[in-house]
Amino acid sequence: MTYQNDFLNARIVSFKKQLDFLHKNFHHLEEADFDRKSKPESWTAIQHLSHINAVNFFYLKQIQIPGNAPSKTKDRAISKTFLGQLMIEGLALKKDGAPKYKLPAPKIFRPLNIQHPETALKVRVVFQDLLDDIQQILKIAEAAKTLDVNKIKLATALGKWPKLNLLEALYLMEIHTQRHLIAAEKATKLIV
Repeated sequence: MTYQNDFLNARIVSFKKQLDFLHKNFHHLEEADFDRKSKPESWTAIQHLSHINAVNFFYLKQIQIPGNAPSKTKDRAISKTFLGQLMIEGLALKKDGAPKYKLPAPKIFRPLNIQHPETALKVRVVFQDLLDDIQQILKIAEAAKTLDVNKIKLATALGKWPKLNLLEALYLMEIHTQRHLIAAEKATKLIV
């Protein structure tokens, strides 16, 4: 049985590693490097980062952590939803970091310049938004240690129902971010 604080601590460690990965692999790049693709039909590196931002924004705007949360609560066992487990499995990575499954992004999560071709993605803005989102996720994960996270429910892209619990949403954002950071890094190293 997994308990919420152990689970949250693991998410915190993982998101901190993602911040380090971003700084190590992207911070030094020129803007033109972000327009590279790993394959002609693939997204550019900046489109991958924009997609991460769209998904994270969808979940982050729903999360309300009360400011007056108790400082200490009982560490609870995690309850899992069927949909949450299905979505997490769909985004899972193989041991080599490659996606287990190729999934199309829902329209609302596609990069902004694909949804609106007249829109240009600004590398500094997209990159800073991603850094800010991860910092916000870290604060939420820390604050969530004081709450019964099984009671905090979030809508999915499938509609207002069915819902994920907060831990599933954090884990989903984590593995989704990791999946696209790997793809974006791969894209910056290739020219197609």
